[in-house]
Amino acid sequence: MSEVYSIMNVELFAQSMRKNVALGFSKDQQDNLDDLITLGQIATMIKSHSVGFDEDNKYLIDEDGYNNVFEEIREWIYQVALCKLAARGSLECSWDSDLNKMVFWPTEEVMQKLAEHESNKHKSDSDN
Repeated sequence: MSEVYSIMNVELFAQSMRKNVALGFSKDQQDNLDDLITLGQIATMIKSHSVGFDEDNKYLIDEDGYNNVFEEIREWIYQVALCKLAARGSLECSWDSDLNKMVFWPTEEVMQKLAEHESNKHKSDSDN
């Protein structure tokens, strides 16, 4: 049986989880995290994965619940970031009915810039 923990303050717990998930993507998170996922959305996830309440009516969460919430936040942030890149024109996207999800791929312009960067990189390596 996994450990069970009381959540003394759901909003602070949600804030901590969001920050830790975001750090997994970037040490200098530049986007406003509220633009990616709100504390209210995370609080809803926490409550849905809780295993009940303690004697002080505080939410209880076990390790599996914590891991599930962490993974849901990670997936949410990842998907929103991809959608933002698509909105900026760096990625193309469409719905894949076979996979039953959105799929993303780099635009031709981005691929061209990557190829140029690689070509310049190889040039400078061969000059040394």
